[in-house]
Amino acid sequence: MTLLSVVEDRPTPPQVYNWRIFVLAAIASSASCMIGYDSSFIGQTVELTSFRDEFHFEDWSNAKQDLVTANIVSLYQAGAFFGALFAYPIGFYLGRKWGLLITGIVFVLGSGLMMGANGDRGLGLMYAGRVLAGIGVGAGSNLTPIYISELSPPAIRGRLVGIYELGWQVGGLVGFWINVCFLWHFGVNERILTEIVWGLGNPPRKPQTMAYSLRRPAYSFWIPFDRFLLHPRVTPMAVRPWSSRRSRQEPLLGSSTFRRRCLHC
Repeated sequence: MTLLSVVEDRPTPPQVYNWRIFVLAAIASSASCMIGYDSSFIGQTVELTSFRDEFHFEDWSNAKQDLVTANIVSLYQAGAFFGALFAYPIGFYLGRKWGLLITGIVFVLGSGLMMGANGDRGLGLMYAGRVLAGIGVGAGSNLTPIYISELSPPAIRGRLVGIYELGWQVGGLVGFWINVCFLWHFGVNERILTEIVWGLGNPPRKPQTMAYSLRRPAYSFWIPFDRFLLHPRVTPMAVRPWSSRRSRQEPLLGSSTFRRRCLHC
């Protein structure tokens, strides 16, 4: 038995575990890099001399400085609460892909507002940007693991979701150290790179979303394409006719078990 080998009761053809499914998981996990980065960089940013000089912290009392710092950090958490709350309805009705793209747009908008903040304009843009960034982080932390878990083959689902966890830690590591070498504006700008990766990667809609919307031709195509299985022996298995909405959903979504209910809630 080799390292990271997959042991199954019913062996799966090795073609299922191909490079494409790992690439899709890595692209989706760029959202977790965004989450980890945004969670760690702000703590060092508010302590930078360049940041404090820009917003004239020296003119305030210690109590007001502490209040402003607390507001900058805590508004992010408030936004994350509402982002996580509304992420599932958006992902359910629009699909995980569009939900994550909307999340990315909100996050980039928040980054733009934060970049526009300076000493003359005050901290209003910074506060608004932190709220929008929190909404993006809350929604992304909800939708990304669902997207990856529903896209991946069962035997390697844990490994692919682990890429999401790895991206979170990589983003946190970069966010923690980035302020050592750069001014605060660069740390804010750097957050947009993960959204560029997501947008250029453009992961496809999941077959589950197409099953719910009864788009049989697209559903039949993306099942093999997502896993790079466009093969004469595989494609007919995914394109078999289904007579009802329920029979179309069950081969992919599974029965109404407690595990499935937890996954979709």
